Amino acid sequence: MAREHARVFTRIWSDLDWRKLPPLEQRLYFLLLSQGNVTQAGVLPLQVRKWAKGSDYTTEEEIAATLASLAEHRFVVVDEDTEEVLIRSFIRNDGVLKIPNVFKAALKAALTVESPKLRKALAGELRRLRRKDANTVADELFPIESVTHPEPIPNGSRTNPEPVKDRDEFPEPRGEGEGEGEGEGEPLAGGSVGGSRAPASTYPREAPPTEQRPPAQCRKHLGHTDPPPCRGCATAREAAEAWDAQQRHAHHDARSAEARQRAADRAAAIANCALCDPAGYIGTQLCDHDPDATARAARGRALVEAELAARRTTATQETT
Repeated sequence: MAREHARVFTRIWSDLDWRKLPPLEQRLYFLLLSQGNVTQAGVLPLQVRKWAKGSDYTTEEEIAATLASLAEHRFVVVDEDTEEVLIRSFIRNDGVLKIPNVFKAALKAALTVESPKLRKALAGELRRLRRKDANTVADELFPIESVTHPEPIPNGSRTNPEPVKDRDEFPEPRGEGEGEGEGEGEPLAGGSVGGSRAPASTYPREAPPTEQRPPAQCRKHLGHTDPPPCRGCATAREAAEAWDAQQRHAHHDARSAEARQRAADRAAAIANCALCDPAGYIGTQLCDHDPDATARAARGRALVEAELAARRTTATQETT
């Protein structure tokens, strides 16, 4: 049964990370949250074309860029290969836990997810609930034992008080906001879509400091296809990923500016037009805001009809 409403807590507007999002990202988040085909686990199919039709002012390119930004800020997780999207805090914030049967349905829905990336994120979300049934499903989605470490762990003989997370595993947000409430803690490394946090304070939305992408390996291992674990390579990789994130932000901001300018131009044209309604239509036809268009079209039809009449007269004279 399709959902008929979406749950949004009023505390979302006090969430620092949510307030850092640009308006386009906030709007897209609400659009995703209110889709009728969101599962109880917070997963829905990747349907950029459909979402672009939610407003006459958005395009597929703008939706795709905005979705990538939401993923970088960790409000959603996206897998283009399996065409799945996860609203990451859905289970915690949509009232799923309050109804036992609904939560059971959410656990079943989680097990149907195909994307390894989404399964890993869901496993992390379920473990945050500290419930035995949620932990069981989390272990099936993404066992903790499957986490590997690229570098040796100091004092490996000691027993860790909790499982050590790898570099790409989803960290647990600190806040209670509708989105994620990451707080003002130290930014995490990494730039893969949906796999890391990239708030504005981490990657400024401005031109990258260098024109070329920095190498993702240290000088010692530059060009190696399978370098050994190396802290220098880890630092270089983080710098390269930061550069990539800046590039994506710059591209997204440019596209957003273009979209806002087009919307402003269209709104101004509608406001200055005496022919169309406030939506820019004349009946069911999109208005071109040209007051001479009707008269010009009539003149054109008259010229065409006169030319056809002249040809018919000439043809008749030639046959007689």
